[in-house]
Amino acid sequence: MLAHTVLIAPGFDLIHHRGTAVGELGQSRSGCCILTKMGLLAAMGIVTLMHSLGQGPRVHRTEQP
Repeated sequence: MLAHTVLIAPGFDLIHHRGTAVGELGQSRSGCCILTKMGLLAAMGIVTLMHSLGQGPRVHRTEQP
């Protein structure tokens, strides 16, 4: 969770630094790159959450003697 925060914060900082409104991100090349980065990060978080809540406990139960 901390890693996601560390990766998300620079994205919002970059948006602010460039003076771009969040609603205008899809209108420029750099905005599209930022949206892509944040979308991939969100997808990675969802997959990690699915693994932690679903697959992880099942594997742990099967490893029990």
